[in-house]
Amino acid sequence: MTKGYFILGTGQGVGKTLFCRALLHLASKRGLTTSVFKPVDTGCPIISSPTKPVSVGGLPGQLDADSIAALANLEQIAGPIPSYILGQTPQESLGPRDGQHLLNACGRKDLQIDDVSPYRFAPDLEPAICARYADTEISLDHLWGVAQELRSAADLFLVEGSWSVMSPLVGNLTQLDLVKKLDLPVVLVVPSMAGAVGPCLLAFRALSSAGVEVHSVVINRIRAEIGLDEAALPFQIETYMGDVVRGVLPHFNGEQLFDLEYLGERLRVHVDVEGFLKSSVYTESLM
Repeated sequence: MTKGYFILGTGQGVGKTLFCRALLHLASKRGLTTSVFKPVDTGCPIISSPTKPVSVGGLPGQLDADSIAALANLEQIAGPIPSYILGQTPQESLGPRDGQHLLNACGRKDLQIDDVSPYRFAPDLEPAICARYADTEISLDHLWGVAQELRSAADLFLVEGSWSVMSPLVGNLTQLDLVKKLDLPVVLVVPSMAGAVGPCLLAFRALSSAGVEVHSVVINRIRAEIGLDEAALPFQIETYMGDVVRGVLPHFNGEQLFDLEYLGERLRVHVDVEGFLKSSVYTESLM
C-alpha cells in the first residue's frame, strides 16, 4: 500500500518544496520507493539558446539571460512587447521551477518532468490566472489520472500544492477541490513569522469543513534569527488544532538548500519523521 500526503502551505514561498525534497530524499535513503507530483508549477523560467529561439505565451515569468536577449531582439524587430500574450508557452520553452527539484530528490530514473509537472506556466501567479492568460484549462480529471499512475509503484507519494488551500484552479473550483479529489491527508507547512497563525487556522478550517484530514503541521524558519513568534506558534496552532505540530525546520542558507544529504539530516533531527514514514495513514486508492 502507498502512503501519501498532500503538502500545502499558507502561501507562496513558505517551504513546501524544501520539506518535500528533504522527506523524499530521506525516505529514498531508507530504501522506500518514492514518487512526487506537482500538479501546477507557476513562475517557471523561460529557457532558450542561440540554436533554439524562445517561444512565449501568457505573461513572461522568470527570465534567464538567453531569454532576455531573445525578447529584446523580438522588440527590436516587432516593436514593444505587449503586457501579455495570449496562448500557452510550449512546455519545451518552460523550465520547471519546483518540479525538477522534486524529481531530483526522488532519484527516480524512470520518471520524466512532464509526468511530475504536467501543467507549467511562466507567470508567477495563482493557477487559474495563469491558465486564463495561457488560454488553456486545468483538468482535475487529468490530474487525478496522472496521480494514480505516479502513486501506483511507490511506497511514499507526495503531492505538492501551489500557493494556498483556496487558490483558484479552474472555473469555480479551487485547490481544495483537488485535495478532496485525490483524497490524501494534508501536511500544512507554516512559516515561522509574525502573523502566520491566522492563515494556518483559516486553512485548517477550510480543510476540516470539507472533510479533509489535516495530518500534521511543520513550521519552517524562513529567517536566520529566532523570533518571539517561533515560541508562540506551536502553542497557538495546537490550541485550536490539537496535537499536530511535528517540528520546526531550521533556517537554511543558499548552499544548504541544494544539499539533499544535509536537508535530509536536518529534517530527521528537527522533525518527527517517523510520524510521516510509519504512521497508519495509507491510501488504498485516490477515489
